[in-house]
Amino acid sequence: MAEIQRIPRTLADNEAVIRRGLIQVWEVAAALADIRDQKQYKDAGFKTFEEYCETRWNFKRDYASKLIQGSQVVENVKENLSTRVDKLPTQEAQARAIRKATKEPTEQAEVWAKAVEDAGGEQPTAPQIREAAAKVTASKTHEPTEEDSDGEEAGPLDHFGKAVDPAFADAFAERDAFKSFLSDLTQLKRKLKALSSGAGGKWLHYQEAESALKDLKIIVDFAMPYTECGFCQRDAKKRQSCDACKHRGWVCEKAYGNFTNAAKGWVQSR
Repeated sequence: MAEIQRIPRTLADNEAVIRRGLIQVWEVAAALADIRDQKQYKDAGFKTFEEYCETRWNFKRDYASKLIQGSQVVENVKENLSTRVDKLPTQEAQARAIRKATKEPTEQAEVWAKAVEDAGGEQPTAPQIREAAAKVTASKTHEPTEEDSDGEEAGPLDHFGKAVDPAFADAFAERDAFKSFLSDLTQLKRKLKALSSGAGGKWLHYQEAESALKDLKIIVDFAMPYTECGFCQRDAKKRQSCDACKHRGWVCEKAYGNFTNAAKGWVQSR
């Protein structure tokens, strides 16, 4: 009998298989969260979630809780992730390191993005995540009311923790308001999911509502002040004809991603 020749899969197909395997742990966590929150373990004949985990799946409630907490971190990262990063945590240890660093959803995304960046675009280890968290935290310790090295009061800070030109101070003073609103949207999504899963949520079209929240998040995230324009470089005359910042003098994150290396260099060297 002639041997059947196996047709090799493409790299894209093979990586798709690997990605599905990597995210299964979070699918498991999401399922456990539903079973716990909706008390579905009672439908399986168990009095408590702990009893259900130990008897049905042979692991402790503590392990289940860590997975569920990790899945929420991944969801926070996914919802608030920087446009320059296309990876998500794949291990519970990664999610735990992020969670220990900060409980704030947008900051969790910032920590992960920084960790991936420092890891050269690869999956970072837990120690690398802790180092990234320290850098993110350090960039936030310089409050606008503190005095800078020249003894002058520092104004609002951009994404990189650098004081911006006073001409743009009012815009960057609202970064915290943007972050707070994005965090509120993440909380709304959780409440929406819980509402749709309840007895009264049968007529609630969760996917449609979730899509509307996602679109709103993209709109707000896109508009948040990120840093100063590296093309017109605080020059009011150049700003009048600058297409990069649309004559504003500052840009959002997506616009910064389109900067040339020279423009980015100016931003970093201010």
